[in-house]
Amino acid sequence: MGEPVPVAEGGLIGSALRAVGEGASANAWLRALSEGGTGVRRAVGLRIFGQAKALAAEYQAEPTRAVNQVPSRAEMRSWPTRASSGVLQTVQIFYRERVTGRIVQRYYSVKTDTGVTRGEAIQRAIDANSDNAEQYEQDFIGAVHTGAASLVAGAVA
Repeated sequence: MGEPVPVAEGGLIGSALRAVGEGASANAWLRALSEGGTGVRRAVGLRIFGQAKALAAEYQAEPTRAVNQVPSRAEMRSWPTRASSGVLQTVQIFYRERVTGRIVQRYYSVKTDTGVTRGEAIQRAIDANSDNAEQYEQDFIGAVHTGAASLVAGAVA
């Protein structure tokens, strides 16, 4: 688990999300990982798979959409604000604590004028959290784009 996980694939979280979407069980996913040469302890793998199931239930298709695309207006919800405008994108990042094996998730928001690709938003979140993860002895296990909102200035009474 010490090697970097490709962002474009979402890391282990992305792999688990794809398995959830295909209707695979946690055991089938763990078996496929093992056959593919990725070693994950069963308890850690089950926690990761559980996180993926929760993400799929809460965010539907968003975590598995193409990371090389900017979310379209149809994929964004409108968010009324007093003065802010632009696009707010949210990312969830997952780490495994080296000492306890516990899965830790962090939330990160990227605000831009017109939006960035999902992959760029994910990379910004990872970059912003990498020092913190190292300081607290945490291994990166994946990150997913969880949504985007179009900020509408002056829409709040």
